[in-house]
Parts: sequence; structure tokens; C-alpha cells
Amino acid sequence: YGYEGAKGLAKWLGETCDLSRQPHYGVVGEPTELSVVIAHKGAVRGSIRTAGVSAHSSQPDAGINAIYRMARVINALERYHRDVLSEWHHPLVGPPTLSVSMIRGGQAPNVVPDECEITIDRRTLPAEDPIQAWKALMKYVRESEGIDFDVQFRQPSLIDMGMEVPVDSPIVQRARNAVQVILGRADLVGVSYGTDASKLAACGIPSVVLGPGSIKQAHAAVEFIEIEQLEQAVAIYLELISRE
Repeated sequence: YGYEGAKGLAKWLGETCDLSRQPHYGVVGEPTELSVVIAHKGAVRGSIRTAGVSAHSSQPDAGINAIYRMARVINALERYHRDVLSEWHHPLVGPPTLSVSMIRGGQAPNVVPDECEITIDRRTLPAEDPIQAWKALMKYVRESEGIDFDVQFRQPSLIDMGMEVPVDSPIVQRARNAVQVILGRADLVGVSYGTDASKLAACGIPSVVLGPGSIKQAHAAVEFIEIEQLEQAVAIYLELISRE
């Protein structure tokens, strides 16, 4: 499973149940600007579909516009984000969030659309169950005012737990000490994005996220890491390993 990264490691541990090979801890090298990340959000991502009845656009009343229906769903999602999720807060990662990130609907400019689909991205707090978060969202939308039609929630395409490791965990202390030695300071932080540390944590491997570079450059057209930070990261990793 080497090419599969943390997912492969988690799968291997689950299949072998070989506790003698259980790692003591994990360090995920995602870009943190060399801060020690001890908590991050999880995610559940999937699509929602509304159906309508096709008709010529010159006679829209002869059909049912699936995009209009989806507009009501989107309004409900916006209310859920604003009125429900904003009431929750985690001291390190902030509130959970919800975004409508993609939309598809219609087949021609002169046809009333009979189908519309959106993709939503729900970011969960470290202790939240992504599946339960998805179910709660389904319930809220279907019970919202103005939703008097069927709303189809597809099976999520991504389900990923969040992660949080205690401050007094040995790996947190080791990582903080290593960063302190090299940089003269060490910050323990939480982040809003997710990493493979959650997959390691699910296998019982206490993990932190610690790496050079900024998340602001991740998934950008031009990704880069400052050479100075890369060299500092190498020194930090060596310091961490050498104190085993």
C-alpha cells in the first residue's frame, strides 16, 4: 500500500491487526508554516438533486423548474450555515461550515430544466461524526419552509473524520520541543482544513501535522515552499527523530 500514503497504512493496519508494528506516533507533513497542528476539521461532501418537469421555455407553466426548486434548497442551506452551524465553536478550529461549491442544471436555454444538482462541502468539528452531520443536514433541509417536493441526497463522495490530539500527548510535546530547538519558538494551533492525520488517529496512532509551506499555496496554480522553511523542516524532523 506504499503508494496510497496514510490511507494505505490505515488499511494495512486494519487488515493485519499486527499491534507489534503499530507506530508510536505519526507526523503528517502538510504545510503548517512549521506550527504544530494538534486539531483540524473533518469533512463530508456529497450532492443534492432536485427533479422537475421539462417544458418549452415559452410555456414555463407547463413544466416544473428544477432550478427554481434547487434555489429554495440553497436558501435552506444558507440558513443552516448562518443560524445553526455558526452557533457552534471549537477553540482551535472555529465553527463548522457549509459551502455550496458546484451547481449543474438545464440542458438548453429554451427548455425548462427537469433536473438540477449541487455539490456541498460540510466541514465538521474534530469530535463530530460526519455521517451524523450529513443526516442532520438532510433532516433540516427536508423540514424547511417551502420544501414541498422531494429532495434527493446522494451518498456522500467523501467522509473524513476530524482530528484532535491532547496537548499533553507525548508526540505533541516531542514536536513542540523539536520546533523550539530549531526555531526558538513553537506554536500549537488548530486548522480548518483536513489532513491524513485523521486516518492515522483512527488507527490509534497519536499524530500531529507539521510541515513547511503555507496552506494558502496549496491547490494553487503555482505551489511552492520557501527554501528556508524546507531546510528548517528537515532540521526539525531530524531533531524529532534523533530524540527517540
